Amino acid sequence: MTKLSPTFGSLTHLPSPSKTLLNKQAMKDYVYFSDNTKGQTGKAVKIKIDLFPRFAALVDPKTHKGQTIIRQIENLRMINGASAGVYSNANCAFRYMLQVPGLKVFYTVLDGMGQSGKEIFIGDLKLDYKEGNDKAGLYVYNAFSNQYKKCQQTDLNGKSVYLNGQCKDFQAALENARSRVALAKDKLALFYSPGHCINELGVWESRETAQKTRDAACKLYDVIKFNYDKKVEWIAEEGGAEILSRALDSFSGNLSGHKFRLIDPLTNTPALLQKLTSKNSKPTIDEIAPVAYTGANRATNIYMESQKQSIISALKALRVKGYAEDPHQSTIASLTENSDILPVRKNQQAMNNAAALNNKVSHSKSVRVTPDKAALTFIAALKRV
Repeated sequence: MTKLSPTFGSLTHLPSPSKTLLNKQAMKDYVYFSDNTKGQTGKAVKIKIDLFPRFAALVDPKTHKGQTIIRQIENLRMINGASAGVYSNANCAFRYMLQVPGLKVFYTVLDGMGQSGKEIFIGDLKLDYKEGNDKAGLYVYNAFSNQYKKCQQTDLNGKSVYLNGQCKDFQAALENARSRVALAKDKLALFYSPGHCINELGVWESRETAQKTRDAACKLYDVIKFNYDKKVEWIAEEGGAEILSRALDSFSGNLSGHKFRLIDPLTNTPALLQKLTSKNSKPTIDEIAPVAYTGANRATNIYMESQKQSIISALKALRVKGYAEDPHQSTIASLTENSDILPVRKNQQAMNNAAALNNKVSHSKSVRVTPDKAALTFIAALKRV
């Protein structure tokens, strides 16, 4: 079977292939991936420090899957471009991609220290969730077939629409919807975003928005526009909140009959709340907070660090009346109580400090330089989170 090379996309995040090594200024952006990749055997493996929040969100070192991903990346020190799971970029020399469970790892190989005289520099990470056969769009229950069917437009008056996050397929998304929304089938619709849309959402500041994600947001915009004067509830979870946010960017009308709930939103939550409230959409009125953080989603927990104070301010400004008032205030209190707990940011700064010291051109006599081999590694910092 022919080994197909996947799309590499923009590669400006990787060191220039015209260089055979990095200068000290550029080296400040990288740390050793782990204690096993410092060049004792094979090639040294380093990773860009800026990738730490993204990697920490996607890889849990306490799980079997997380450990498998870490070991596969560590094994880069011993493998080459022809090894299983490694793809060479046909258009650019010395640039490669490693596929691991749920993740694509982009790297380049340059001259460096270590046993082999070569070093690997990991410059980007991207999600790699599988998409299944179902397409993005609105699915509603059909009583005649007793199944959910995809439709272009339909009257959603009195229905709740669930927008999924990362799921292995349509059926998993539907099961999540039913677990989140206790309604009869004919009252529950699903706006489904398959894996390729979640991969491309750009929550982690991706350099480009892919066409498939734009298409999904446009389809949701059409659904919202068709039902702007109806009474509809939107329940968006994880990346589904980002799809909702993008769809609202193009809608300028009034949504006074619409209500919303966000569950572990993986998006710019304050910006999304502003879009919803500016269109007169209101929080759902029940016993669940309109913005609910379950604590179970690692990606949301970590991404929230970058906007925690803004989220607290946005939630305080959100007017909630009815049954949701108490859980809403509890959410605010919990976030406020833990507002100074920022393990990702603190460990990322620790790596920046170590890399800057180790690669400083000159040091004052008062500065004690950390030996490079003993410096804080990416995985050691990850285990602190």
